[in-house]
Amino acid sequence: MKPHLSALLPYFLSIAETGSLTRAAKERALTQPALSRKMRQLEEGLNVQLFIRHTRGVELTAAGRILLRRARLIEAESRYAIDEIELLKGGATTSVRLTAGPVWCMSVLPQAIAAVKAAYPQFSAEIEMSGGVGQVEAVASGEIDMWAGALDVNLCRQFDLVHVEPLTVDYQIFAPADHPLQCAHFPPARLTEHGWVSYSQDGAWPAMADLVGRLTGRNAQLAINSTSLMSAMRIAAHGSYLIGLAHPLRPLAALLNLQPLPHQPLNFSFRSGMCYRPSAVGLPTLALLIESLGHFAGEVTGARPLSKAVS
Repeated sequence: MKPHLSALLPYFLSIAETGSLTRAAKERALTQPALSRKMRQLEEGLNVQLFIRHTRGVELTAAGRILLRRARLIEAESRYAIDEIELLKGGATTSVRLTAGPVWCMSVLPQAIAAVKAAYPQFSAEIEMSGGVGQVEAVASGEIDMWAGALDVNLCRQFDLVHVEPLTVDYQIFAPADHPLQCAHFPPARLTEHGWVSYSQDGAWPAMADLVGRLTGRNAQLAINSTSLMSAMRIAAHGSYLIGLAHPLRPLAALLNLQPLPHQPLNFSFRSGMCYRPSAVGLPTLALLIESLGHFAGEVTGARPLSKAVS
């Protein structure tokens, strides 16, 4: 890409990520006509249409989606370069962006963040707790710096990402202490007699529901589906519900009066790890975070060590 066209990529990113020329122009402190001229210049330089304009805003074309993926990578790599130079000068660093599943957010990240903060006092991070859907692609595109949670290894390889799978995490069925199934033994079919609560961002519910169906020949009843883990757990704790939780979340569950059932008829576990772009290890703060996550993941109660980093 010609240098003068590369300079237009930040404006392209603003439009693509807001979906609106108006909002992007405000974000970039430009008039809308001025921003439109920059985009026409970019489209003419590439000889391709990047946006489809309509009354609701703009939509990326196939070429626009390709450019968005590459532009995010350019932005991320530029940020890494600036961070390394700032560290070399003893200056501040920009924020690391990562998304993680509940086990990592609750059981691993706090210690890892503390370790990095101790070495780099000005370190900061933007953390989102979420499920695994779309997160590998977000790392590959530069939208986030790393993902920690359930991994699609084949997808990591497809995008040439480094992936580390240090854990196999066991899942258990939890319920309030006075729940009818808090007993030594019960027929598996009773799992279908009570409503279930699910944390929708986790992604484990479909697998658990399938296991219940294959074990009992009946469908599990999903009563509550929440985008908030704490909300899901609190709801489960205040009703005659069942909820599937990763074993490392047991201390948090106990604070909410949720206990694992004494009898666990489902045998369910998943591999959990992290993935990042190879260039991430060139940034000292991010490299230390990756190292710390791997170290503290090995100390998680209710998780079993699995393997080492591969790329």
